[in-house]
Amino acid sequence: MRAVPPVIERRLLPENVRAVTFAKDQPPFLPLPAIVTERGTVLTTWKPTPEELIFLNNGASIFIALLNAVEDSGALKTAMIVTAGPVDISDR
Repeated sequence: MRAVPPVIERRLLPENVRAVTFAKDQPPFLPLPAIVTERGTVLTTWKPTPEELIFLNNGASIFIALLNAVEDSGALKTAMIVTAGPVDISDR
């Protein structure tokens, strides 16, 4: 799946939200457009690839993995993987 800029009706959002793009200039990471609320909630929107759409139309689940790590400074770093269809999570 690929992240796409969130399009959410303003009336459905809390006050004081801002649009951001995480990892905008941080190769090898892909930019992640998002809306961030005042309380720190991050909203993202995803679009399936044509192959994933076939899996979804045939009843596949959406797989979301949040990978968390704490840096020496105490900052929490989170990476997210979103996909549909067969997933291999083995350690290689």
